[in-house]
Amino acid sequence: MKAHRGDISSEAGNWVALIFHLQKLNMSSHKIYFKLISGKSDSNINFNDLCNFLEYLGFTKRIKGSHYIFRMEGINKKITLQKDGTEAKSYQVKQVRKLIIENNLGDFDV
Repeated sequence: MKAHRGDISSEAGNWVALIFHLQKLNMSSHKIYFKLISGKSDSNINFNDLCNFLEYLGFTKRIKGSHYIFRMEGINKKITLQKDGTEAKSYQVKQVRKLIIENNLGDFDV
């Protein structure tokens, strides 16, 4: 089937939008990673950003009531998060940091 000029333009626009979204997610993931690893602001990490970061790392998310449960193949421990307003609970942020360090997750330069 022969592509029409409009189809190619539309497809290219979709690819550009996808690349922009991935770059934005990657930048945000870097920021969250450094914030997590530093341990200086455990009570000031946005819940949604932390959830998105875990999914970026390859965790799968399941929601059961107010609990967000994250699992990853090859890692025996699960991560359970709950909101504290718009932020993640600080003790859960510490658990995430420990799991990331123990399993050498996040291929970012520190």
